[in-house]
Amino acid sequence: MIIRMKKHILWLCKLSNIFKITTILFFLFTIVSNVTAGEIRIEVESATARQGDHLALSVTGTIDVENFQSIQLFFKYNANRIKIDSVKGSEIFAVKCANPTIFDSTFAELGTLKVSCSDVQKILDGKICTLFLTCLAGYGNEASIIPFSIQVNDSNQIGNFISGKITFDDIPVIQKFIEGLGYPSPNPFGGNILVPYTIDEPTNVQFFIYDLAGRLVQDFPVIQRSRGGYFFYFAPNEGEFSNGAYYLLMKTNSKVYTSHFLRVR
Repeated sequence: MIIRMKKHILWLCKLSNIFKITTILFFLFTIVSNVTAGEIRIEVESATARQGDHLALSVTGTIDVENFQSIQLFFKYNANRIKIDSVKGSEIFAVKCANPTIFDSTFAELGTLKVSCSDVQKILDGKICTLFLTCLAGYGNEASIIPFSIQVNDSNQIGNFISGKITFDDIPVIQKFIEGLGYPSPNPFGGNILVPYTIDEPTNVQFFIYDLAGRLVQDFPVIQRSRGGYFFYFAPNEGEFSNGAYYLLMKTNSKVYTSHFLRVR
């Protein structure tokens, strides 16, 4: 009798383990299915140029998502060596708008570009749009155009972003940086925000976020920066930062700079 009960217990344990394994496999399959249900890949073409050249760079990739109705693409680039002239779409591109709406913001050597269009179509390993730009005289032998965010139907999406690089075959021009904070983008923002800033002399830098009442909402660790242009990237955790206006404060060894942004979800 005891031996028979032991056999039943062992059998039940095996059955329980099988059920656990099956549940885990089903959970993993569900995760993989959700990840691969929609595919997004954005890649900017690379090129070689000299100051004064005009380039047309293709933005290619895959946008394979359900119920695709509108798109917003966000890029950052080296504004000291690149000037964005226009963005074009086509009937055979993912962005079908011939002249999509663009918002181009620059601060010192830092640039951000937002491209919006409501006439779109899915595309697999094809062209998304074309960037037309002018190469400027400036500091550095390289400039990057970096896709960093995409919104489909006004909703942030996860994607594979691949930067394009322009290599300059000319003599760079040394320029002086004006230390300070630039304009946040996008503003208002929902999921994440990018704020350009520049440093002229090596310094410690620390960022703080305050609400309109002057209360400290969040502070960030001190970082060391050398001369150059940078971006402050901020993506609040789920459930944090209610809708409203906030101040961003940047403190260096010598000065304090402020900017402001609005969160709307």
